[in-house]
Amino acid sequence: AIHNASANVVELFGNVVIRQGALTMRAPEVRYSGNRYQATAPRGIHVEQLGQIVDANKGEYGTRSHIARFFGNVIMHDDTTRVYADTMVVDRQADTMLAMGRVVGFDSTENSWFESDWARRNAASGELMLIGNASIWKWEDGSDTMRVTADTLHAKRSEQDRSRSMDARGRASMIRGTTR
Repeated sequence: AIHNASANVVELFGNVVIRQGALTMRAPEVRYSGNRYQATAPRGIHVEQLGQIVDANKGEYGTRSHIARFFGNVIMHDDTTRVYADTMVVDRQADTMLAMGRVVGFDSTENSWFESDWARRNAASGELMLIGNASIWKWEDGSDTMRVTADTLHAKRSEQDRSRSMDARGRASMIRGTTR
């Protein structure tokens, strides 16, 4: 470790582990700025929190803002969902995620996959917004399939009955059929 007290910066090398509450960040190298409250991992990052894992080529984490930014080959997954993107921003306090650049995801509980240029998720409201070349494909009972494409897809979950709805905006199409 190298500590520059006058700049309030510490550089950590090797198997770096940083913990903040339920969050654990691992990286081969981390530079922490105490003035900016920012940890930067330029050579790979692995973050775990409450069963959710994010891996990327590079990353940053604000210890005060609780906002994490991931860059290059980003993979976020938990026990039911996996999302791939070029860039991802996760706000731990707001429980939101913004993924950018060829976003592809899979949800095993919903038996669905999605892709778009951008994706924005708000866990508290149960909303997922897919923006730009958006597509969702769902299958049920092994035979019933549905594919929806549009410029923008906005999926919402009702808190009363846990049902889902979807709005398709701009150049929308739906194909539904069976695979048997």
